[in-house]
Amino acid sequence: MNNSIDKTTPFANTANSPTTSPSNTQVEASNTQVEDWMLEIWDWIDNHSIHGSEDSIVPQDPQSLRQLERLDLGFGRSITHDVIDGKSVLRVLKESKKPLPAAIGNLKNLKYLRLIGFSELPDEIAQLDNLEELVFLKCDFVEFPKVLCELRNLKSLNIYSKTLQKLPDEIGNLTSLTNINITGTSIKHLPDSIANLTNLETMKTYADLCCQQRRKTFGRFHQAA
Repeated sequence: MNNSIDKTTPFANTANSPTTSPSNTQVEASNTQVEDWMLEIWDWIDNHSIHGSEDSIVPQDPQSLRQLERLDLGFGRSITHDVIDGKSVLRVLKESKKPLPAAIGNLKNLKYLRLIGFSELPDEIAQLDNLEELVFLKCDFVEFPKVLCELRNLKSLNIYSKTLQKLPDEIGNLTSLTNINITGTSIKHLPDSIANLTNLETMKTYADLCCQQRRKTFGRFHQAA
């Protein structure tokens, strides 16, 4: 009796077998695998009570989180526990002042992002390569963060923050921009690099912006004050 294994079976010869490519099961397993950056995002969300719209909902499964396209981090509340006289006391802050987690840079499919009330941003936010629309509200910056000027595919930028007084020269790197709205800021002068935004179609500006600069800079734009 011959007990040898038939080497013509698929189990013995895999050199040219389709099994060398990832199977559907393997792909599904990869999509559902929980990674460290996901845990970082979920942990951050768990410590904030985010509300305002359906876009505020952060998926709790890996596949949906990878595919997330819209995110609204508006009016977040930081939830912490302090110990006073041996008792745990819940403290709720109306607006989040904690920085975004660096893991946000892993949301590669994100196209829309709204930020409210942040005082610092991680460098990794520049890795949102597919981000097309950014809404920047009540963030505690005097100058628009340079790291956001690395979002080369950004098409729409809306800033509503009275503390903001300046756009950096790097704003000229956002060459995909078609729309800018800075009516809700204290910006009164624009950098010369704004002229590099050759795709810009609409620019809404603060009413007190120097009239001479408006004529010089916005001559080719459709303006609205």
